[in-house]
Amino acid sequence: MDVKLSPLSAFHEYKIRWKRLLTTETPVPQGLQINSEKERRALEAIQAVGVIGKSQLFHQYLGRNKKKLKKMENFRLIKRHELVKNNDSIPVYTLGATGLKVLGVPEKGNTWFQMTEWMVLERILFFQLFAKLKDVYEDLEICGTSAPFVGALYSNFHQKHFDILVVRQNEEQIRDQLTQFTSKHPILCICEDLIYLESMNDILKELKIRVTTDYDIKQCSFEEMFYLWYNASWQKQHEVLRHLDNDKAVHGT
Repeated sequence: MDVKLSPLSAFHEYKIRWKRLLTTETPVPQGLQINSEKERRALEAIQAVGVIGKSQLFHQYLGRNKKKLKKMENFRLIKRHELVKNNDSIPVYTLGATGLKVLGVPEKGNTWFQMTEWMVLERILFFQLFAKLKDVYEDLEICGTSAPFVGALYSNFHQKHFDILVVRQNEEQIRDQLTQFTSKHPILCICEDLIYLESMNDILKELKIRVTTDYDIKQCSFEEMFYLWYNASWQKQHEVLRHLDNDKAVHGT
């Protein structure tokens, strides 16, 4: 089966260029330079997930304000790194020295060196899903969670909480971890293509889980972007629900 590669496919040649926080790179004083609630939420999201892409930071938290982005860099709230594919560079950000100080986690500097290129891709996809769902759940926020999940999303108003699973060259690891850990919350899973779930379907089908793909996040509406396990395969959720509604009507239930 031919599978068209996603722009964030793990089958592309990626190289992450991490930069190190130096001991001389001290936090900036003056109230630690937090001027808005959105900036603080951005820092908290990065802390929860580990790294964010420039596009997601720029659009979701900074209102496309280039001056705010530059200011956050200059005041060391965030630290810029590069994810390189061929000759293209994707800026990504972790917490900077001031950002770590603001959130009270100075001991976590430079832990990003433990993250692989594929782990960075997982987190960019996490934020893409967050942006999509935020159009539906306006108060949606991000929090940390345990492996194999990248992070969690929750809405107090809608009483929703989702653990987010991203499949990116980590199928065996996810399978092993899911046999030892059961999420208390519904799971949203992102994969490049449904074919990459085949080795895990026997486990995934038993979970309270909905699946989407890189393509569906970008191209489909919220109502049409998810798949459910039904009749021994992943099928579009809206089609499954319509089929179930038709069955109820036929049987008078």
